[in-house]
Amino acid sequence: MYPHMNESTILKHVGIFCSGKPDIKQEYIDIMSSILRKIDTSRIAIVYGGGSVGLMGVIREVYTGKIVSSNMKAFVSQETTPTSAADDYVFDTITQRQSKLIELSDMFLVFPGGFGTVYECLEVITKNQIGEHSKKIIIFNYKGLYNHLRDQIEHLHQEGFIKHPLDYYNIIFVNENEIDILLSHV
Repeated sequence: MYPHMNESTILKHVGIFCSGKPDIKQEYIDIMSSILRKIDTSRIAIVYGGGSVGLMGVIREVYTGKIVSSNMKAFVSQETTPTSAADDYVFDTITQRQSKLIELSDMFLVFPGGFGTVYECLEVITKNQIGEHSKKIIIFNYKGLYNHLRDQIEHLHQEGFIKHPLDYYNIIFVNENEIDILLSHV
């Protein structure tokens, strides 16, 4: 620890996985904006996949604390506008980008998203499973969006393909009525 900092002043780096797709329903933008505004910016730095569209864009627009972004060159060239913030890290491949996101984050919040979001989430779960790390993963199951993922993981456990139940791997599913629970883990 640095001499001028005590434990309460060190930023926790929270990785956020979410959609970078444009034209997201307003309700998803609203709920994510609401949650981001409730995060203590003096304690939390957000780490995310860069980008300025979709829910990723909401991070840049709403969060007033420290933001660290890890993006891909292909995405940067598609999204760059005169008002775009520069990304902290830019890589050639999704694997490089993911490695940096995971390395920089102390824990993860999974918001609504598609293949990329689920891929990112499953990669962290796998790293927890094999003991590479044990980072908390909070999956925001807004309107039951991730019920099938949760059920699939539980089914794989019941069938013996996954050794332990969800909580063993540091995975927590919370819904919109449990936002305070979500934030208490951050």
